[in-house]
Amino acid sequence: SADDAVSCLRPDHLSGPLDVGCFTTLAPFWLPGILEEIQRTCPDVECTIHEVTATEIETRLNQRKLDAVFTYAFDYGRGIDVDVLAEAPVYAAVAENSPLAARSAVTLAELADQPLILLDMDKSTNYFLSLFRDAGLQPHIQQRFGSFEVVRSMVARGHGYTILNQRPAHSLTNDGLSLVALPVTGVRSHLLMGVAHRSGEKLNRKAQAFADACRAVLLPEDGLSVSDM
Repeated sequence: SADDAVSCLRPDHLSGPLDVGCFTTLAPFWLPGILEEIQRTCPDVECTIHEVTATEIETRLNQRKLDAVFTYAFDYGRGIDVDVLAEAPVYAAVAENSPLAARSAVTLAELADQPLILLDMDKSTNYFLSLFRDAGLQPHIQQRFGSFEVVRSMVARGHGYTILNQRPAHSLTNDGLSLVALPVTGVRSHLLMGVAHRSGEKLNRKAQAFADACRAVLLPEDGLSVSDM
C-alpha cells in the first residue's frame, strides 16, 4: 500500500523493485518474453522473476516474498486465487520412427497401452494422469522424470510417448533427435494459465503491470490465443 501511495505521486510512472514468480515448466517458453514486455512498458521497474514449483507458490505468496506468479491454475489453497488468461492445449509427442508419427491425430485410448514417459512434477503429475482417469483409462507408465527435456529426449529415442502442454518452437531434443507432436482428439486439456496472487487482496500497481505483461505475451494483439497454436 505504501508502495502504491508513492507511485500515485506520479501515476504515469512506475519504478522500484518487483519480485514475481514463474512456474518452472512455463519459464522456458514464456518468462523471457514476459520480462522483455515489462521492461518495455515499465523501464524503471526492477523486475526479478523467480522460477518456482507448484508446492512453493502458496508459501512464497503468503510470506510476501512474491507479489504474483505466472503459473497453471492448479489448486494452491484457499488463500490463493488465479486470474486465468489462456488454456494450454494438450498434445502427444512420439519419436519420428513411431508407427503413430504419420498420423494426423491420436486418441488417449490408442495411447493407453503404449509405454508412457511421464513428466512427473508436483501437481502436473496428477493433471496428466487425470486425463486418463477421466476417460476411464489406465496408462502404462514406463518411466517418470522431473525434467521436461529428459522426457522429450527419452521419447525421441523411442522409449515411449508422452503427453505435454507446452510446445517448443522446434521439434529437436537436446541430443539432436526429433519428435512429432500430435493433437489428442476427444479430450480437452482444461489446463489454464494465469496469474496467481493472494486472495482478497488487490494486486499492487507493479504486480498488475506484470499481469498485464503476461496477458500481452499470451494474447498478442493479432488475436491468436495459445489455444489456437
